[in-house]
Amino acid sequence: MLERFAQDNRIAIHEPQESLQTKRSRVLTTGSEFVSYLDAIGEADGIPCLIDWKTTTSRYPEESSGLLSLDPQLICYSWISGIPEAAMVVFVRKHAPEIQDLRATISEEQLYSGVRFPQNGCVSCLYLGLCLHDDHLAAAIIIRKAGASNFDWLDELVD
Repeated sequence: MLERFAQDNRIAIHEPQESLQTKRSRVLTTGSEFVSYLDAIGEADGIPCLIDWKTTTSRYPEESSGLLSLDPQLICYSWISGIPEAAMVVFVRKHAPEIQDLRATISEEQLYSGVRFPQNGCVSCLYLGLCLHDDHLAAAIIIRKAGASNFDWLDELVD
């Protein structure tokens, strides 16, 4: 599997001594120190990004791109490194091994805790469209009940 990964030549880590298992820390407002170890900082298909290696016995969902941007580990890595682009390279150990390359961009507004992979309820959550800010997905799932417009005045309340 590693040989095939190397042949793909899609992931590049230019300075392995400084870019693999990189320790990053930041002092929080409480005075505590937040410490993390990034798997790698490099490029995926020529795009600078942080890279997280995973091994698993089952594939990650194909629709993971939006969900990855909610993954707390990737969010923390993005926050501490200042790198919004992330690539998760997943080595799937099964009868026919494969390598998944999943991408995400962590926006400023997504720098909050979210979901954990690979077993998470978000994949089947009815409200996933709301978290991903996907109006079409939300509209396809969420049903407005008759009389709901009677509560529109709640949107106008001010503290």
